[in-house]
Amino acid sequence: MGANGSVTDSCFGQVFLVLSDVLGKTQCAETRLGAVAALHALITHCTHAFENYLNVGVQALLEAYVTGPDSGAHNVAAGVVSALNDLLAALPVARSFDVLTPLVLTSTKSSVLCLAIRLLSTAVARAAPKVLFTQLRAFLPGLLDAFQNPSTDVRKAVVFTLVEAYMVLGESLMPCL
Repeated sequence: MGANGSVTDSCFGQVFLVLSDVLGKTQCAETRLGAVAALHALITHCTHAFENYLNVGVQALLEAYVTGPDSGAHNVAAGVVSALNDLLAALPVARSFDVLTPLVLTSTKSSVLCLAIRLLSTAVARAAPKVLFTQLRAFLPGLLDAFQNPSTDVRKAVVFTLVEAYMVLGESLMPCL
């Protein structure tokens, strides 16, 4: 990595915490969009540094996704989804499951639950059958509970995730349901 890698690693936490603070406390859509863009750049160029901040980072991005009812909220939400997709795609799939499973099991906001399930669907599609079968027992109860959610978007996300799981596991998925 060289000198630049160590400087990046030592400053990463400070930069990340400032950007997370901006996302959590600022209502200005332009400022929040800038913070999301900066976090996305960190994800793109310093993915390895997120390991120590992964759960906090995902939580900060999810909070940015659901807050900010102003006119720029759609752009912020789209930036958050893109950043989360890139972050989770850069991780080993088992680590993605570790981050997403608690969200699927415990999210009470339909918008967060729907996004977590959509992200889970992407992880399911990337997983090897053996990894998916091992992880399935952890997230399937939350997924099946989410199918009872009043939000049609959440229920559709569940169906798409189950279809992805079937594409990976085939008929071996059926006894688990």
